[in-house]
Amino acid sequence: HQRENILNEIALHRGLQHRHIVSFLHHFEDAVNIYIFLELRSKKSLAHIWKARHTLLEPEVRYYLRQISGLKYLHQRGILHRDLKLGNFFITENMELKMGDFGLATRLEPPEHRKKTICGTPNYVAPEVLQRQGHGPEADVWSLGCVMYTLLCGSPPFETVDLKETYRCIKQVHYTLPASLSLPARQLLAAILRASPQDRPSIDQILRHDFFTKGYTPDRLPINSCVTVPDLVPLNPARILFVKVTKSLFGRKKNKSKNHPEERDEVSCLVSGLTRTSIAHQDAKPEAPAASGPAPLSLVETAPEDSSPRGTLASSGDGEQPG
Repeated sequence: HQRENILNEIALHRGLQHRHIVSFLHHFEDAVNIYIFLELRSKKSLAHIWKARHTLLEPEVRYYLRQISGLKYLHQRGILHRDLKLGNFFITENMELKMGDFGLATRLEPPEHRKKTICGTPNYVAPEVLQRQGHGPEADVWSLGCVMYTLLCGSPPFETVDLKETYRCIKQVHYTLPASLSLPARQLLAAILRASPQDRPSIDQILRHDFFTKGYTPDRLPINSCVTVPDLVPLNPARILFVKVTKSLFGRKKNKSKNHPEERDEVSCLVSGLTRTSIAHQDAKPEAPAASGPAPLSLVETAPEDSSPRGTLASSGDGEQPG
């Protein structure tokens, strides 16, 4: 029976090709074992990040969950994952999300022929699965909601010390939404974790929800966000230019050569223009009796490098805070 399950996993997984699904490379078997070669995920999984961080910021959760197009791809191909959880969302060295582990995956059948086996991970299993109503795409959506809740709140929504109590809470959809979460986050979780499968949103509807469309989402997460809270304050273009100019004027000389060429050219042109303007202004000024007060200094002269502040600029806290 175990061998049959492994061969079924291979048959389903080997035909999948998607950016956000772990790639199946090769397999072979001998008289005793079956060997499967999969794409390497160097940063482990969301489970490892959750254990190190306990909770994630809402922008981080948006960053990861907006990459769930792999689940839509599965459903379009008539495949159910049936075991979505933190440990089955893997992270690449580029901090991209990839779904894997198709050991419980199965083909989607018409409603009257759907499998009624109870399977999955207790904290993530949908109520209709526990009630033996059959597996559909909506059960995967429910599990995705449990993943989102766990990342935002630090524990699964229906987790208790007793498995029977956990199952009772799932069947009754008994859980709490912390007030610390943003309103869009609470609304999306409430929409996903509904008792009736037909009332849950599709993957497309989830990605169009205000939680994703109206909140800040970073283009990329730093690698150290796997173990520590990242600085995710978004900078507008004017502030980015201000930071570049300030670093060029007041930064250390030894770091100037390390600037990116395009940044160095942009800032150098601006500083050079300011310097030329200041010098031209001084050259063109007619001689006159000394003024009663000190002559104004040029922009470049006001900040001698050996007396300028170093490393004093920091991102402001105007970004979205943790939910």
